[in-house]
This record gives sequence, C-alpha cells and structure tokens, in this order.
Amino acid sequence: NLEELVERSWKNFKSVEPRTVRTEPRPEPQTQPVLSEEQELLALGQRLIKAGSWAEADRALTKANQLDLADPIILACLGWARLNNPEMEEQDRIDEGVEFMILGEQFGPKEIQGLIYLVKGLEIQGRLDAAFDRASRVRKLDPDNAEIQHLYRRLRMAQSPG
Repeated sequence: NLEELVERSWKNFKSVEPRTVRTEPRPEPQTQPVLSEEQELLALGQRLIKAGSWAEADRALTKANQLDLADPIILACLGWARLNNPEMEEQDRIDEGVEFMILGEQFGPKEIQGLIYLVKGLEIQGRLDAAFDRASRVRKLDPDNAEIQHLYRRLRMAQSPG
C-alpha cells in the first residue's frame, strides 16, 4: 500500500540521526534549529522528488501543505510532484500541478526553484507565452542560473516563427 510506504518513509526520515564524525563538542540542544513537521515533510518530499518517487513525494507534500497552506516552497514542490505523479490521469495531474505552482508563485514571487518548476509546467501545458514570461522574470532574478538560461533559450526558439 502506497500510503503505508509513505508513512514508513516518514517514520524512518524522522528517526534518522545525521551520521557525521564530530571533532568538536555538540552544541547545546537549544541552539540546534528544530524543524516543524511541515518542514520535515517538505525535506522528505524534496528527497523523494530527487529520487523520482513522484507518488510518494506527492503524498508527503500534500501532508506538508495541509499543515501550511501558504508556504511557496511546499506549494511549488507539491505542484511538481503532482505534475509528475504517474498514478493520476495525465491531464488532471498536469492541470493540478500547475495550479499548485501558480499558487506558490503568488505566495513566493521570487522563489527561484518554484518559478523554474512553474516555467516547466506551463511549457508542458502548452502555455508557451506564459512560460516565456516567467522565464524572462526568473532570468532577471537569477541571471547566473544555468537551468533557467537553458529554458529561456528553448522557449524563445519555440516562439520564433518557423
């Protein structure tokens, strides 16, 4: 069952202690930042996205979104996971994914990774003008970002007449 797999992944994620060798004494516990549950779920979702585990990422990020409805990074990652979730009908997942990413853009208009996901989603949706407009804006926000430069060039070429 996929939900049980996500729950087990979540429990394992919460129980894993970093395995680094320390050469200095541990800092006092109160100086270590404590992540909220939604931020832990976001981190899990991001790892699942990197692993290509789209359905599991979608479930973890849906839980994170239920805990924080306005976090632009959660919304963007949820949108990207949803767009790629093979368990859903293609058109539904694309439309829902882009809707989450647009909502994320409204809460975080300068959140680079979320905007890159949105550019890709709009391109997949066939909304090339909207994708190009966002890519142009992201280029101004992060001119050294190679990924957005590549997307911008590809979209510019797609808009050029034959």
